[in-house]
Amino acid sequence: MRLLIEIAAPWIASLDQKPVALMTPAILLRTALTDGDDNVWRSRCPNIKIFEIPGQHHTLFEPENVGALRKAFLAATCDW
Repeated sequence: MRLLIEIAAPWIASLDQKPVALMTPAILLRTALTDGDDNVWRSRCPNIKIFEIPGQHHTLFEPENVGALRKAFLAATCDW
């Protein structure tokens, strides 16, 4: 695993050097935990709409969060 990381890490880092924008509508359903990454997403997808949902990545489908996830998904995809 370490060898794979040593080989892959420089390549993965190079992806952010000169990102190519995806010129199509996109949506991102995310939790507050990753709101610091919004600018990175916007540099890749200028037409992105970001919807914040409660919980964390591993609790999106918990009973207390699934209603908000559904509501955000429906709002994000209403124009589809």
